[in-house]
Amino acid sequence: MNQEKTNEKRLRILKSAANLIAQKGYYGVGLKEILDVCGIPKGSFYYFFPGGKNQLGVEVLNYAYERMEQGILASIFPVSDNAEEVFVKMAHHIADMLENHKGYATSLVITFIGIEASDISVEMEAAAKQVYQRWIQLYCDKLIACGYSLERAKQIAPQICALIHGMTLSCWIRKDTSDMLALEPAIRALLQS
Repeated sequence: MNQEKTNEKRLRILKSAANLIAQKGYYGVGLKEILDVCGIPKGSFYYFFPGGKNQLGVEVLNYAYERMEQGILASIFPVSDNAEEVFVKMAHHIADMLENHKGYATSLVITFIGIEASDISVEMEAAAKQVYQRWIQLYCDKLIACGYSLERAKQIAPQICALIHGMTLSCWIRKDTSDMLALEPAIRALLQS
C-alpha cells in the first residue's frame, strides 16, 4: 500500500470514529460500527491501530484537538487583539456550527472521550489530560497576546474554556443554542474582571 493511500485510509478511520464518538460517546461506539462505516476489514483496522480501539481513542482525541486548534487559530483568534471580541466570536461561531450545520463541535469529541478516559485506560486518561492542558494553554497564549499578564491569563483561560465549552455541551444536549448566544455578557464580565 503506498504511503498516500495509507495516510488517506488512516485519516478516514479517524474522521469516522470522531463523528461516531461525537454522536454516541466512546463507549457507545463499537469496533464493528467503526469498521462498517469505514468499509474496512478488521485486519486493516489493526494494521493502522495495532493497539485496538484504545489506541484509536487516543489518536481520535489528538486528531480532534488538532482540528479544533487549527480552526481556532485560522478563524477565531485572528478576528481581533481584543479578548472580549475574540471569545464572543467563538461563542457565536460554535452556536452557528451547532445550529446551521447540524453537526457537532469538535470540542464535543474531546469532551466525550475526556469524560470517559479515566475508565478506559491509563493511556487515554493521560492523553485527555494532555489535550486539556494544550487547550488551556492555547487560550492562555491568546489572552497574553491580547495584553493580559501571564498570571491573569492563567487564571482566566480555564474559566473561559469552561464557560464556552460547557455551554457547547449544554446546547448540544438540549438542541438549543439560545444560551450560547446569550453568553456575551458573561464572557465580557469575566474578561473585564
